[in-house]
This record gives sequence, structure tokens and C-alpha cells, in this order.
Amino acid sequence: MTASMLSQCVRRHARCAVEFSSSSNWCLKPFQQRTFSSSRPWQKPGVIPKFTKTSSEEVDTILSDVRNNYIIPAYLSAQQKELIIKAKHRKMLENDEVFANIGGERIHLTPMMERSRIPLIKSISEAIEKMNDKDVENMIPLLEGLMQTDARLPREEYWVRRIIKLFCNHNREDLVLAYVRQASDTGFPLANRGLVRAAMLSFLHKATKAEWEPAATKQALAWCEQLLDLLDDPKYKPLFLENDPRLYYTILSPPIFLAAKVAQQTGGEAEKKKLEDYVARMLRLKRTPLTTFRDDAKRHFWLLQHVTQYDAAQAALEVLDPGSEVGGELKEWSAKLKEDLDKIYNELVGTEWVAMKERAGMTDYEKTFGKR
Repeated sequence: MTASMLSQCVRRHARCAVEFSSSSNWCLKPFQQRTFSSSRPWQKPGVIPKFTKTSSEEVDTILSDVRNNYIIPAYLSAQQKELIIKAKHRKMLENDEVFANIGGERIHLTPMMERSRIPLIKSISEAIEKMNDKDVENMIPLLEGLMQTDARLPREEYWVRRIIKLFCNHNREDLVLAYVRQASDTGFPLANRGLVRAAMLSFLHKATKAEWEPAATKQALAWCEQLLDLLDDPKYKPLFLENDPRLYYTILSPPIFLAAKVAQQTGGEAEKKKLEDYVARMLRLKRTPLTTFRDDAKRHFWLLQHVTQYDAAQAALEVLDPGSEVGGELKEWSAKLKEDLDKIYNELVGTEWVAMKERAGMTDYEKTFGKR
């Protein structure tokens, strides 16, 4: 290589310390710093989620590590990812201070190979165990950030149920509502009727924990109604019709139960009409015929779901006129449901599977009908 060619190479290397502005203009930066704008069309939109300080230094460290090692890389452009991943850029990143501007935040880019990526599932599990009632608010931005990555956690049913339970254990059912309302960002699967029902039940349990205090009961009903409204949003429409939660009457037991309690407490005609509308909606949906279940676990799951359904129907019958069209139909509907509940309970009672440990469905049945 001639001296002239070597000089050209050195000059080209020097021009690497640059700022890539939103208008794609390159200019020299002092102190060998460079900044990449986040306004490129191939980058993910918005601001990188941030966490508030928690009551535990260990939780703060875990959240910071997850953000740095999993979430931030997901917001980088292909060009920026290449810089931190490929070995050929390592020396340049070690010698230069390279930054990315993303949503107004200045991110210092460092070689990915130098990072010891923490075990995601284990770390989040440890953080959850140490969170207090206020700390759990960080779960919403955590889920939003992880949704931009290839992490499976926000999309797995086990984790969705665990997060709902976490919020409820900390008396933060309001965060369940936030989780659901921001479904497109948090990953809450509105096409999964079981998880929709789990969210509904968390609102119902909020009212029961408050011993049906009127304000808490009314609020819980309002939250159920917001969730039902979300199910009507076309952007959350399931790919296959059979997955549409609106077709399954079991998701309506919490709002029916709550609407009945609100109608009892207020005595208002508007509240009674709302209850009647929910009951009529449930009665229009075809009840799944009782079939021969393959195992005791499936029998128990059916029992667990339908005891709540029966309790909701009974609460509604205390308000509705049994002589009315809706009231009369509901009375017949609940009588047939009780026959099915008795049948399944009798098939389960005394089985080895039930004797292994306490089963919630059996307990709920016995609370409603008494032990057999």
C-alpha cells in the first residue's frame, strides 16, 4: 500500500466519528463521539419504556439489566444493532463514544459481546417476589418493552395468569385494567377467553374483598364493562370465529354478578335494565352441552367455571322478576345448570384425584350447595 493510499484510509477512519442526524447529514463530532438519530423508518416507534425506582435495590438492578440487555437493543435500527453485535466494530466502540437518540433518550452503545445477558425468566421471577404494592406498577412498562423483543414471556398464558395474580395479591386490580386496556402494547391476549375471564374475575374479587362496598362494586362493574367494550373493538377481533370470547357465556358471570349487586344496592331502574340486558345476552349464547369428560381435571375445570356461573344467575334472580320473560328463562336455565353441577360433583367426589389436595371447584360447589 502506498503512502497516499494509507493516508486516504486514515482520513476515512477519522470520518467515522460523526453524527447521523435525522436529515441523514454527516458532520464531524469532537471528542470522537457520534450520535445516531432514532427517526429512521425501520426503527420501532415511541419512547423506550422506563422504570420507576422501587423499594428494593435488587429489583432496581434486575429491571435495569433487563432494560439494557433485552429492551434497548430491540429499539435499535439494523445499523445500530450491527455496531454492537459484530466483532469488527468492537475496537471502534471501545475507542469512541457512540450514542443513539431514541425517543429523546441518549443511549450509549457498547459491544453486545461484553454484556453478560442475565437469565430473563429467572431474573423477573426474583424481582416479582420482592415487589411491593407500588413496585408492581413497573410490570406494565416491562411488558411493553419485552413485547418489542423476541422474548416469549409476555405471550405465554402461564405468565399472563401469573401477572394477573401478582396484581391481585397486591390489591392492584387497577393494574389488571391497565394491562388489558393497553393490550396492543402489553401483549394481553384478548382473543383468549380463559384469560379474558381471569381478568373479569379479578374485578369481581376486588368487590368481594371489599365486602360489596357500593363504590368498589360499582367500580368493578365499570371495569368489566370496559373490558367488554374492548372485545368489540375490530382491531382485537380473533383470526378464527370460534376463538371469539364474546361467544362464550362464561365470561359474562362476573358482570352479571356485579350488575345484580349494584342493582340491589341502588334499586334503580337503569341498573336493573342493565342487569336484564346482560342476562338476556348470556341466554342467547348456546350453553355447551355436558359431555363425557376424558379425565377428572377437565371435570373439575368445568365445575370451577360453572359454579360461578350459577352463583351469578342466582344473584340476578334476586333482582329480576321471575314472572318476566328474561327472569323466567333464567330460572329454567339455572335449574338445568344445577343438575349438571350436581352430576359433575358426584362424579368427582371420592375420587383419588380430588383426595390428592384441596380443589377449588369442589370447595366452591360446597360453599354454594353444601358438602355431600
